Amino acid sequence: MKLTAALALSATLAATAAPTALTTACTPAQSAVWTQIEQTVLNLLNSQATLAAIESAVDVVDPALAGDIAATDAAIQAAIAFLESVGAIPTPALTLADSIKGQIAAKIAAKGK
Repeated sequence: MKLTAALALSATLAATAAPTALTTACTPAQSAVWTQIEQTVLNLLNSQATLAAIESAVDVVDPALAGDIAATDAAIQAAIAFLESVGAIPTPALTLADSIKGQIAAKIAAKGK
């Protein structure tokens, strides 16, 4: 699926997909922010950015997430999951996407201890 088609689809899915904390009752503005988060995550995965850089960028896109690292990480995980599901992440960036998901999972596990 071409990236532009994936991004157009993401706005629709954000409002109509199975409800999650991130997609429940999205307004058009929230859907636009969500699409921007997806694009930001994709661009940074392609640039081989670190988790910290991705977190910072997502916080800039959605200031409501700033200061809540768990919410930021949840948004990153959801964006990666969606991008993977539509085949938008190029093969060279898939390894980093898996690494980022693992780093977030490790943070969650460490917090639970």
